[in-house]
Amino acid sequence: HQMLGDTARLQQASRRATFSKAIADIKADFVALEGTVTADEPAAETEKLEGKGLYAPAAEVMSAWADVESLCQRLLEKNGVHVPGPYRALGSRLKRNQLIDPEHAAILDKLRQIRNIAAHGGPDIVSACEAREYIALAGRMMTYLNRQLGAEWTKERKEMDQSGG
Repeated sequence: HQMLGDTARLQQASRRATFSKAIADIKADFVALEGTVTADEPAAETEKLEGKGLYAPAAEVMSAWADVESLCQRLLEKNGVHVPGPYRALGSRLKRNQLIDPEHAAILDKLRQIRNIAAHGGPDIVSACEAREYIALAGRMMTYLNRQLGAEWTKERKEMDQSGG
């Protein structure tokens, strides 16, 4: 039984390390794209997510991902693109239809992957601090997705104006 316990502890430590590294990678990705470590002002999306009490960090990560996922679905639906059944295909579907750039698609995939670690790694896999970091990064992705939703709306509006509609 001791060996099984040691194996479980090693797996959990590996998941924790993977989660922490992924958070650092996503931060670096946003720095490369936006040139800042954090947004100048907290986005409304981040404030909404951070306003929730962190009583269960893994659950908060999953909740933040659900909000990101919902925006992805809206962006696809708004552009007449079928929303895929397995949600892991959301990012590739958005990228293939040129609704998000490849860099944000990669960040979206990393957010999904570490959400899965939080979901399947047990209640102690994510610290409150890491959950807050994930929530902030999810908020940045939501800001980007909302800009994309707005850009699509503006594009539609211009096309309607040009066609006399």
